[in-house]
Amino acid sequence: MFSPFNPAAFGPLVTAFLLTYLDEGVRGLKILLKRGVYYRFRKIWYIPIFFLFPAMTGGALLLAVLSGETLPELSALSNPFIIAVIFVYIFFLGGPFQEEWGWRGYALNRLQARWNTLVSSLILGVLWGAWHLPLFFIEGTYSLKHLYGAS
Repeated sequence: MFSPFNPAAFGPLVTAFLLTYLDEGVRGLKILLKRGVYYRFRKIWYIPIFFLFPAMTGGALLLAVLSGETLPELSALSNPFIIAVIFVYIFFLGGPFQEEWGWRGYALNRLQARWNTLVSSLILGVLWGAWHLPLFFIEGTYSLKHLYGAS
Protein backbone atom coordinates (compact mmCIF):
# COMPACT_ATOMS: atom_id res chain seq x y z
CA MET A 1 0.00 0.00 0.00
CA PHE A 2 1.18 3.52 -0.77
CA SER A 3 2.46 5.69 2.06
CA PRO A 4 2.27 9.50 1.87
CA PHE A 5 5.82 9.52 3.23
CA ASN A 6 8.01 8.00 0.56
CA PRO A 7 11.68 7.71 1.55
CA ALA A 8 12.62 6.96 -2.08
CA ALA A 9 11.72 10.56 -2.93
CA PHE A 10 14.87 11.60 -1.06
CA GLY A 11 17.01 9.70 -3.61
CA PRO A 12 17.67 12.67 -5.92
CA LEU A 13 18.38 14.98 -2.93
CA VAL A 14 20.85 12.61 -1.27
CA THR A 15 22.48 11.75 -4.59
CA ALA A 16 22.87 15.41 -5.58
CA PHE A 17 24.51 16.33 -2.29
CA LEU A 18 26.71 13.23 -2.22
CA LEU A 19 27.94 13.58 -5.81
CA THR A 20 28.46 17.31 -5.42
CA TYR A 21 30.51 16.75 -2.28
CA LEU A 22 32.57 13.98 -3.90
CA ASP A 23 33.19 16.03 -7.05
CA GLU A 24 33.49 19.58 -5.70
CA GLY A 25 33.82 19.31 -1.92
CA VAL A 26 32.32 21.67 0.62
CA ARG A 27 32.66 24.62 -1.77
CA GLY A 28 30.41 22.85 -4.30
CA LEU A 29 27.86 22.07 -1.61
CA LYS A 30 27.72 25.72 -0.61
CA ILE A 31 27.11 26.73 -4.22
CA LEU A 32 24.36 24.12 -4.60
CA LEU A 33 22.68 25.28 -1.38
CA LYS A 34 22.87 28.95 -2.40
CA ARG A 35 21.27 28.15 -5.75
CA GLY A 36 18.50 26.22 -4.00
CA VAL A 37 17.51 29.09 -1.74
CA TYR A 38 18.08 31.94 -4.16
CA TYR A 39 15.51 34.65 -3.51
CA ARG A 40 16.94 37.76 -5.18
CA PHE A 41 14.82 37.70 -8.29
CA ARG A 42 12.97 40.60 -9.84
CA LYS A 43 9.79 41.49 -7.95
CA ILE A 44 7.72 41.17 -11.14
CA TRP A 45 7.93 37.38 -10.68
CA TYR A 46 5.75 37.60 -7.57
CA ILE A 47 2.77 38.15 -9.87
CA PRO A 48 2.80 34.67 -11.46
CA ILE A 49 3.97 33.04 -8.24
CA PHE A 50 0.95 34.24 -6.28
CA PHE A 51 -1.70 34.53 -8.99
CA LEU A 52 -1.01 31.86 -11.62
CA PHE A 53 -2.02 28.85 -9.52
CA PRO A 54 -5.31 30.38 -8.30
CA ALA A 55 -6.07 31.51 -11.87
CA MET A 56 -5.37 28.01 -13.24
CA THR A 57 -7.46 26.39 -10.50
CA GLY A 58 -10.32 28.81 -11.03
CA GLY A 59 -10.15 28.28 -14.78
CA ALA A 60 -10.25 24.51 -14.35
CA LEU A 61 -13.28 24.78 -12.06
CA LEU A 62 -14.99 27.09 -14.56
CA LEU A 63 -14.36 24.60 -17.38
CA ALA A 64 -15.76 21.82 -15.20
CA VAL A 65 -18.94 23.81 -14.57
CA LEU A 66 -19.30 24.77 -18.25
CA SER A 67 -18.85 21.16 -19.36
CA GLY A 68 -21.39 19.85 -16.84
CA GLU A 69 -18.94 17.98 -14.62
CA THR A 70 -19.51 17.74 -10.90
CA LEU A 71 -17.23 19.95 -8.87
CA PRO A 72 -14.78 18.33 -6.48
CA GLU A 73 -15.26 18.85 -2.76
CA LEU A 74 -13.46 22.05 -1.82
CA SER A 75 -13.76 21.82 1.96
CA ALA A 76 -10.07 22.67 2.44
CA LEU A 77 -10.77 26.19 1.16
CA SER A 78 -12.91 26.88 4.23
CA ASN A 79 -9.81 26.76 6.45
CA PRO A 80 -6.79 28.60 5.00
CA PHE A 81 -4.58 27.25 7.82
CA ILE A 82 -5.10 23.72 6.48
CA ILE A 83 -4.02 24.88 3.02
CA ALA A 84 -0.76 26.23 4.46
CA VAL A 85 -0.10 23.04 6.44
CA ILE A 86 -0.82 20.85 3.41
CA PHE A 87 1.43 23.02 1.24
CA VAL A 88 4.35 22.70 3.68
CA TYR A 89 3.78 18.95 4.04
CA ILE A 90 3.65 18.37 0.28
CA PHE A 91 6.64 20.65 -0.34
CA PHE A 92 8.94 18.92 2.15
CA LEU A 93 7.65 15.33 2.08
CA GLY A 94 5.71 15.05 -1.16
CA GLY A 95 8.51 15.36 -3.67
CA PRO A 96 9.39 18.94 -4.66
CA PHE A 97 11.99 19.61 -1.98
CA GLN A 98 13.61 16.20 -2.22
CA GLU A 99 13.62 15.87 -5.97
CA GLU A 100 14.38 19.34 -7.31
CA TRP A 101 17.84 19.46 -5.73
CA GLY A 102 18.71 16.38 -7.74
CA TRP A 103 16.90 16.98 -11.00
CA ARG A 104 17.31 20.70 -11.51
CA GLY A 105 20.01 21.54 -8.99
CA TYR A 106 22.44 18.83 -10.01
CA ALA A 107 21.50 16.88 -13.15
CA LEU A 108 20.24 19.71 -15.35
CA ASN A 109 23.42 21.74 -14.97
CA ARG A 110 25.59 18.77 -15.91
CA LEU A 111 23.41 18.00 -18.92
CA GLN A 112 23.49 21.63 -20.07
CA ALA A 113 27.27 21.63 -19.90
CA ARG A 114 27.15 19.08 -22.72
CA TRP A 115 23.93 19.78 -24.64
CA ASN A 116 21.64 22.75 -25.28
CA THR A 117 18.68 23.53 -23.02
CA LEU A 118 16.09 21.71 -25.13
CA VAL A 119 18.06 18.46 -25.42
CA SER A 120 19.03 18.61 -21.76
CA SER A 121 15.40 19.14 -20.72
CA LEU A 122 14.21 16.26 -22.90
CA ILE A 123 16.84 13.90 -21.47
CA LEU A 124 15.96 14.98 -17.95
CA GLY A 125 12.24 14.56 -18.69
CA VAL A 126 12.82 10.95 -19.77
CA LEU A 127 14.88 10.27 -16.63
CA TRP A 128 12.24 11.95 -14.45
CA GLY A 129 9.50 9.89 -16.09
CA ALA A 130 11.44 6.65 -15.59
CA TRP A 131 12.01 7.58 -11.94
CA HIS A 132 8.26 8.02 -11.42
CA LEU A 133 7.11 5.04 -13.50
CA PRO A 134 6.97 2.64 -10.51
CA LEU A 135 4.30 4.85 -8.93
CA PHE A 136 1.87 3.60 -11.58
CA PHE A 137 2.17 0.09 -10.16
CA ILE A 138 1.87 0.88 -6.43
CA GLU A 139 -1.58 0.34 -4.98
CA GLY A 140 -3.11 3.59 -3.76
CA THR A 141 -1.45 5.84 -6.35
CA TYR A 142 -2.65 6.87 -9.77
CA SER A 143 -2.40 3.97 -12.16
CA LEU A 144 -2.84 3.56 -15.87
CA LYS A 145 -6.21 1.91 -15.17
CA HIS A 146 -7.27 4.98 -13.20
CA LEU A 147 -6.11 7.40 -15.88
CA TYR A 148 -7.81 5.58 -18.74
CA GLY A 149 -10.92 4.46 -16.87
CA ALA A 150 -10.32 0.75 -17.51
CA SER A 151 -11.70 -1.74 -15.02
